[in-house]
Amino acid sequence: MASLSANEQLMLELVNRARLDPQAEADRYGIDLNKDLPPGTISAAPKAPLAFHDKLVDSSRAHSQWMIDNDIFSHTETSGTPGFTGSTAGDRMQAAGYVFNGSWSWGENIAWQGTTGTPDLTAYIYDQHKGLFKSAGHRENILSENFREIGIGQKDGVFTSGTDYNSSMITQNFAKSGSDYFITGVAYTDSNSDNFYTAGEGHANVNISIADGSGTHVVSALSEPAGGHRAAVSNGDYQISFSGGGLPSAVRVDATVAGGNIKIDLIGNSRIAASVDAVLMDNATDLDLLGMADIDGTGNGLDNTIRGNRGNNHLSGGSGRDNLQGGAGDDVLDGGSGNDWMFGGEGNDTYHVDETLDYIDEGVAFPSLPGGGNDTLISTAAWYYESNFTIENLIIDENAKTDGGVTTIVGGGFDNVITGNSGNNNIYVNWGNDTVTGGAGLDHIDLSDRSGGATGANTVKVIDGCDFDILWNFMPGTDKVDISAHGFADFTALKAVGAEDGSGNTFFDLGHGDGDYLIFVGESMASLSAGDFIFV
Repeated sequence: MASLSANEQLMLELVNRARLDPQAEADRYGIDLNKDLPPGTISAAPKAPLAFHDKLVDSSRAHSQWMIDNDIFSHTETSGTPGFTGSTAGDRMQAAGYVFNGSWSWGENIAWQGTTGTPDLTAYIYDQHKGLFKSAGHRENILSENFREIGIGQKDGVFTSGTDYNSSMITQNFAKSGSDYFITGVAYTDSNSDNFYTAGEGHANVNISIADGSGTHVVSALSEPAGGHRAAVSNGDYQISFSGGGLPSAVRVDATVAGGNIKIDLIGNSRIAASVDAVLMDNATDLDLLGMADIDGTGNGLDNTIRGNRGNNHLSGGSGRDNLQGGAGDDVLDGGSGNDWMFGGEGNDTYHVDETLDYIDEGVAFPSLPGGGNDTLISTAAWYYESNFTIENLIIDENAKTDGGVTTIVGGGFDNVITGNSGNNNIYVNWGNDTVTGGAGLDHIDLSDRSGGATGANTVKVIDGCDFDILWNFMPGTDKVDISAHGFADFTALKAVGAEDGSGNTFFDLGHGDGDYLIFVGESMASLSAGDFIFV
């Protein structure tokens, strides 16, 4: 049974990187995804990863060797030449023992590169992948959805094309046969910390045990010398466990196969990378979402680091102290219980916080994790302060905890939109031109951003059914109160339901005796004017 070499495994990783995010690969090499092809030939949508097949590795290597031995660079072998195994790539795959049945297809890419000096066969892998991807027909094969399996054969030797070159000859054999899908991937150490497989980093002899959703064992595999693994499965939910091979403990992740291959990598001893929705289970600490699909990552009870991809991800941390990093999409980040760190990245992100010490940053304190977009924070904490001044929209969840019957939220430095719930809230604006809706309940709204030297002009929206909205540090002529929900036509009509309490405060009975009150602390009736309100 043929195993991929480290260089061949590297090329497979490059191929699957391209399949999981075709547009990013085109951008990496500075070309249009459909360069030299009719528009729309290749979509930017992610393609399922390919699994290696030992018989396709054999056929690929045999053809690479045939081209070197005969000094012929061609998809077609000539009968009677040394090493002949079949005229077409399909013939050669069958000759190697690959069986075509059911709905089947095949394709082939070839590439060579050489030097009159000493070749760097690993460096050539990167160059040859780049060259193949930049070539229209080869790019179609690399990104074709008609294939599920691949063989890669790198052979080195003297190839004569006018001059004798010490060469790297590559054949890629693509195929699909039957109805099986594959759980595939690679186990590697990431010794150079570049978050990608490097030749020589493979983790061999790791046992991959795959059970169905109920825990019944289905199939096992063993990571090969270069780290690759694959197992044939059907659609369904799977528990994927890694053990042995020097791992200190078994590591499990749960994922679903639904109409295509999935890629599950083990990095180091406990880090998982996945091309589909993934849930960290026993002893798994970290999770990276691969490619650009809109997929989700879920943590466990450990302190997890979960990194999103370019898609719109939902990252859930579980009960540990988690680090969630959203990436470029419109992400939802929920740290769960524990004091979590959350970085939404670019895009319009939504944060769920449930602890006062949940930490959010959009590139202010950690520039290496830049933010952007129009972001929303939904708090179930009894008290929360948006301390890094990075979130535009702040919401107190209906199920938020309370401290002494009150839920408190403090705005940041943007022009915030702050929304309370139906309970009793303390809402503090901060720098910026803020819009506040207290909701129902007994709400204290403090508009004192000027104390920090800012000159924010704030708007308070008073809903029908507000109960009590109590405004502190209102600045007449700068701040406004929107009472349009209560039907008052003008300031004269409003003053008719207003009064001073004798202690320097002014209140208005907006509900005409039915319980809605607007109270200005420290403001007399004379200090207020029509310009301070928004009417019907």
